[in-house]
Amino acid sequence: MNKQQIADKYNLSIDKHHDEMVINAMFAIKKHKMETWICDFDEQRGFLMSTHDNIYILSDELQDDAHSGCSFACTLRVCQSLLTKEHNNELIVEDIENESNETPETNNLETINKKIAIEDIDHEKIKGSGKVHNLYGAMDEHNKKAMDVAVSHGMDSAFDYMTKGIRDGTMDYATMRSLYG
Repeated sequence: MNKQQIADKYNLSIDKHHDEMVINAMFAIKKHKMETWICDFDEQRGFLMSTHDNIYILSDELQDDAHSGCSFACTLRVCQSLLTKEHNNELIVEDIENESNETPETNNLETINKKIAIEDIDHEKIKGSGKVHNLYGAMDEHNKKAMDVAVSHGMDSAFDYMTKGIRDGTMDYATMRSLYG
């Protein structure tokens, strides 16, 4: 299945950046026969924090999309939703020829995507995992530290690390959100 066929099947537009990211991810998922794994994915730490080998394969495949960590995880969740609907025969593909030029919005990635130039990604290793993760090199120092804590000590510890300033009065909520998203 090529990218245009994927776009047509899931009623996505190659001309819209957020749809193109979903199309590219679906192409990679299908190329590596990961459909069932994506549908069944239910790790507590989610797509972004997963250390499953499939995440590294998809991260490598999607390098050119210059994902932020958030857009990578959200894109995979959109793919998961589409594949689950397809599996459950709930996917309804509209007759595009009979519609206007507008296509339905499938997600809000365009508003949350932080574009990162691929040349700025330095492919550092995440401390604690020993695996190279392309998104890690694109993170600022605050998010790298939070990722290090999450990989080494778990998500609860990462949450405690990111919100410590709120609890001890040295940071407000808005500052915490600006640092960690």
